[in-house]
Parts: sequence; structure tokens; C-alpha cells
Amino acid sequence: MKLQRLPIYEGANSASIPVIVALMSLGRWECVAAATARPTVFGNSTDESLSSYSEDEEAPWIIRLRELQGCVMVASALHVVIGLFGVVGFMLRFIGPLTTVPMITLVALGLYDVINGLAAKEWGIALLSVFMVVFFAFYIGRFAVPLPSYSQDRKFYISKFYLFKLFPMVLAMLVVWLLCGILTWTGVLPTSEDSYGYYIRTDAYIAALIEAPVFYFPYPGRYGIPTVSSAGCTGACIAMLCVIIKDIGDYRAVASIVDEPPPPSHAFNRGIAVQGFSNLLGGAFGSPIPTVPYGQNHGLISMTKVKGVAG
Repeated sequence: MKLQRLPIYEGANSASIPVIVALMSLGRWECVAAATARPTVFGNSTDESLSSYSEDEEAPWIIRLRELQGCVMVASALHVVIGLFGVVGFMLRFIGPLTTVPMITLVALGLYDVINGLAAKEWGIALLSVFMVVFFAFYIGRFAVPLPSYSQDRKFYISKFYLFKLFPMVLAMLVVWLLCGILTWTGVLPTSEDSYGYYIRTDAYIAALIEAPVFYFPYPGRYGIPTVSSAGCTGACIAMLCVIIKDIGDYRAVASIVDEPPPPSHAFNRGIAVQGFSNLLGGAFGSPIPTVPYGQNHGLISMTKVKGVAG
């Protein structure tokens, strides 16, 4: 019997962002120094670096992070239980395109406030980023870049590499970042935090880079014992159910792209259980957001025809 393996890449779950934003907007998480805080997309924020607090006082972001850790771990535990007890296999008969597409659409609409808050810092740069992605992917994506290559049969030769089609988002971010860097270096952008356009300066958040350690090894309990709340766990579990529905669509989509039959019920259950266990470990190590299959990777597999399913 052939062992079926699907080339699925996982990353941060965007469906959890609305839950985090809603949880952090509750009164218990309101910043004490809200009157002097500078506004951010996630509410009021102050300088909460560890250096601003004494040894007997914890930074507010650590307390919030522990809350998010606990909620992720509770939802991940339920994730594991659903996979181990075969609930996903039972759900397969009720989940199809008419279930998955509206759910993903609603998740995207839930991110509107976050996206709008980030883009509002400089609409010109935000729109330029979108334009550059479209330009690279659809206008010059068909042009190949000559790339020196080597193989045992052909030795050294020049191959065609569709750089713009494969990496439109990366190239767009690089171009926009370089533009912002030039505007920062030439003094075009304002230096006052209260001025419009300040937050597109490449040195606006340079303190985070300077204060970050060069090497960092996470471990459980780094920020203390995770905490939980009924509101946070409820939101995290709802987001987790959305993730499971999305996972089913992702597994089926990738199987179709790589010309493999749809995974059987036991494979779905095993995949959901293992993903829940990995998120449980991630929460214990300090991650406030669970991981899910990246839909962007499915399109990349379809374009490159690289189907690593040998096994």
C-alpha cells in the first residue's frame, strides 16, 4: 500500500487575528497609560519593553501573551481530541466547497479592521504594494530570467527561471521597502511620530531589531505559566473549528493539484490530530497564534509543478 504524502506548508493562522484583536479590546486588557499612549492598530500601546519595568513588575505584553498562550493550548487540545476520536472523518460528508468557501470569505472579512488600520498609516505605500504584486505576477510574470544551471546530462547550461511569477509578493515587498528606505535616508519622511507617514520609515521600529537577541532558544514557561479565560478560550475554539474546515479544503485541493486521490478519513483524522499537537507545543513554547496550511503554497505547487509526494 502506497503511503500518501501531501506537500503542505504551514504558517501562522490569520483566522486567529480577529479573535486576538477582540480579546485585547476587553476592559481588563486596556493599557493603564492609555492617555499618553500612541495609537496602534491593536489599540493603545506604550513603551512596554522589559527595560521599562522593575524586577517585581511584569510588562503588560507578557501578561497578555500568557493569556493567548493558554487559549491556544486549550483550543489545540480540543483540536487533538477531534482528530483522535475520528470526528473529522464524520464531518467530511457535510463539508464541501459550499461550506469551505463562505467560511474562508468570512474569515477574510474579519481581517478588514486590521488591514485597514495598517494601510491607513500610508495609503500610497499600501496601494503601491498591491500594484507591484499585480505587476510582477500578471504583467511580467511570463518573462523568464536566465539562470546558470548544471546537471549530469547537460552539464552547464542556461535555464529559464520565472522569478517574477514565483515571487511576486517578495519582490513587491523588496521594492517598496527600498523605496521607503530611500525616502527615509533623504529626509523626505517626517520624523515626528504624530505626523502622517512616519510609520513607513524603515527606522520607525528599529528599536525592536536592536533590542532583539542575536540567538534565542525558546522553552516552555519562558513567560510564566499560561493563563486562560472563558472569553479567550471560546474565541480560540471557534477559530480552531474554522481552521479544521479550512484544513479539509486544503488537503483536498493539494491532493487534486499533485494528481493524488483524496485522502481517506483516517488520514484526515491523523493530520488534524498531529496539527493540534504541534499547536499545543507551540503554545507551550510561547506562540500566541496556531499554525495552519498556507493556501498560497497550493498556487506555488500548481505553477512550479514541483510535487514532493514520494514516499
